[in-house]
Amino acid sequence: MTKFKLTFKLRHKPWSLFLIVFFVGFLSVTASAQKRLVERTIEVQSSDSNPVVAKAWMINEATERVATDLIKEIIGDAKYSRNKALIASKIVKNSARFVPFSKPGDVQPAEPTGLKMSVLLKVNVDDLQALLLEYGLFYESDATPMILPVIKWVDRVNSQVWLWSTNEDSAKKTFLFKQSKSLEDALKTAFVKNSFYLIRPQTFRLGEMIPADLRLESVRSDDWQNAAQKLGAQILLDGNVTLTKSSERSDAFHVSIELTATQVLNGRTVAEVSRQFETDGGAFELVVDRKLHEVVETVSNDLASQVLEAWQRGTLGANLYRMSVRGRLPLLQQELLKEVLKNSVREIKNVRERLVSADTVVYEVDSTLGPKELAQKLPTWAVGPVKLKLDSSTDSEVIYRVER
Repeated sequence: MTKFKLTFKLRHKPWSLFLIVFFVGFLSVTASAQKRLVERTIEVQSSDSNPVVAKAWMINEATERVATDLIKEIIGDAKYSRNKALIASKIVKNSARFVPFSKPGDVQPAEPTGLKMSVLLKVNVDDLQALLLEYGLFYESDATPMILPVIKWVDRVNSQVWLWSTNEDSAKKTFLFKQSKSLEDALKTAFVKNSFYLIRPQTFRLGEMIPADLRLESVRSDDWQNAAQKLGAQILLDGNVTLTKSSERSDAFHVSIELTATQVLNGRTVAEVSRQFETDGGAFELVVDRKLHEVVETVSNDLASQVLEAWQRGTLGANLYRMSVRGRLPLLQQELLKEVLKNSVREIKNVRERLVSADTVVYEVDSTLGPKELAQKLPTWAVGPVKLKLDSSTDSEVIYRVER
């Protein structure tokens, strides 16, 4: 594993001091198409004796309480407390955007006075997350999520390679340097629109400050993930832009863009872009520059949108582990279990079957809540008529048994 150290060269003092300030700043940063509906039923009470007035107030009160509880589950109590006024005025007051359904029960007398009523609410979790994101409240930390790009440019026409980390003299490869900088700028613009921060290694000459074993044309992905983590980045963006002669026309060229966004914490791919383009006929630098100018914005926006979607789903920061159910579980309950689990535990993003046998079903759980935490939260639960009881849990698996 690469040992990471930042080395500052003080030959150009004003520039070096600027870099020191810049890196001290960002080193402090901590690292589905189908809508998800969560049902909640709550009982509320009003001191008003007028049934019409009391009913309207209780529906609003139930909506505010349920919305507040879900927001706390998503962002945590501490962050909720710090942003309570903003959440009340911008999120809860706009509950119509994420509560598509409410069903009030019968209004009944309450003790000692007033009226009471139960209210069933369905909350669209995706829309709630989107609204939280809109006001910068969705992220797990208060820091802006950071992305480190490591994109290699390969010119097979002129037998050249450019990568910012090699810290080569840009004057020797002016064309590739220029195109790499243009892509960096396009990515920065695309991610900023979604409230992500792209570290700009060319702009800030990061290649001068990384250790020597990262200044190679080929570096292991694990080493770059380690470096990204040291820089406070949650996402590593790597890949290649390859320029070759066209196989269709002798005077044209082929541009291949392959980019992958990987979660630094666990090495999981969260977004990918693969695009192939043909230039017009003409001089190499002229037509390649024109084609890249046409497409880099679209490619950057596509990648940024995928990363944003993963962040909104909560995929970033989630972990995979096994959940085994021992005992006979009917086919209908095998399918129903996945929805029941996702609706019962907010932190669970996805559940998939991995092994089905006569007496055991093994699921893969994708969740920010670990197996031991899941065991504490759900020691017993029901999937339709089938009751499940906790058997055991470890750091990598939670086991339930079907109760007879």
